[in-house]
Amino acid sequence: MDTQIGCAIKASNELVKNLHRDGFDRGCIATFNDYMTVRQTFTKNKASLHRSLNGINNAKNGTRLYDSIVDVIQIFRNRGEVSRPWILVVVTDGDDNISSRSLHKCAQETSSLFTTKESNNFLFLVGVGDGVNSEKMNEMASAGNFIYIHAKDFFLLELIFLKIANKITTSLSLSLGNLTVGDHSASWAEVQRHRNLSKVAIDYALLIDVSASMNSRVISSNSVTNLNSVITHATRAIGQSFDSRIINTTNVALLATYSSC
Repeated sequence: MDTQIGCAIKASNELVKNLHRDGFDRGCIATFNDYMTVRQTFTKNKASLHRSLNGINNAKNGTRLYDSIVDVIQIFRNRGEVSRPWILVVVTDGDDNISSRSLHKCAQETSSLFTTKESNNFLFLVGVGDGVNSEKMNEMASAGNFIYIHAKDFFLLELIFLKIANKITTSLSLSLGNLTVGDHSASWAEVQRHRNLSKVAIDYALLIDVSASMNSRVISSNSVTNLNSVITHATRAIGQSFDSRIINTTNVALLATYSSC
């Protein structure tokens, strides 16, 4: 059976594979449990990012979410290219239980240091499973000026990453004139095509929960209703900050594509 951390690694590898342009974009990989660990500092080398993701194999301890988000924001401020958009994607399966910062303090610092209205920076927080308090996460996202997305099933994490990548790509491709994403279901190939045409380089980071609960086994609900709910929620949430183009939620074939890690 698949584990939550296994699904997170697989989805992250797909995001890097299709979003990152070797020698142009820069990616960073970090994890958190009782503390934040940088697995790979900002690099233009795609292979190094994949190696760091595939080296994640030991989920244990607590969930230091709030402090770790700010830790990675500080990495952007210290090492990020200021001329580029900054994108931070965070994945967690539970609520913070160890940070020194409160939810409100994390939101305040995120807003002032990263997602200011004048910036081209975006933070996506993805909460997966029943252990996440979505009410609290939505409250933090609203105060911190970022996007929160919740999914019941780790098998659908890759679909959420695809949705995020699609919005990043189309948002940064506005200068490409008539090139647009249609109303049909997005695909990784389409994301890759847009990235290859775009002249906009990005700095991005993945921050992945490696607390003990991420070792839990994943059982797919295999539910079209659940799939459609995730797509609709992700579209609504991401549309708050991007020019949203709705993915066709009746495409049942997507369920088979994202039903295994």
